Amino acid sequence: MTQQPLENVRIGAFDLMPSPEEIHARVPLSEKASDTVFAGREVIKAILDRKDPRIFIVVGPCSIHHTGMALEYARRLKVVADEVSDRIVVVMRVYFEQPRTT
Repeated sequence: MTQQPLENVRIGAFDLMPSPEEIHARVPLSEKASDTVFAGREVIKAILDRKDPRIFIVVGPCSIHHTGMALEYARRLKVVADEVSDRIVVVMRVYFEQPRTT
């Protein structure tokens, strides 16, 4: 009796993921992006250390499969984030094409 394949039966191929080093080499982080990440982390740290009285909320869709949609979401969220920035720091989080949703 031949055992039938039970795993990965709908997988056409596997592609190796590039290492973080390869990604950094292919898509270098700009100085502006680096400054944005650093500033955001500092704000969150200040809130967690209770040096900043605001709260922060992390919002975002479960998964986005189209970068244009992600940019549209971010633009709309930025408008709201600016309106409440004196009380709330809004952090957008997003996953692109989560494996469990494909």
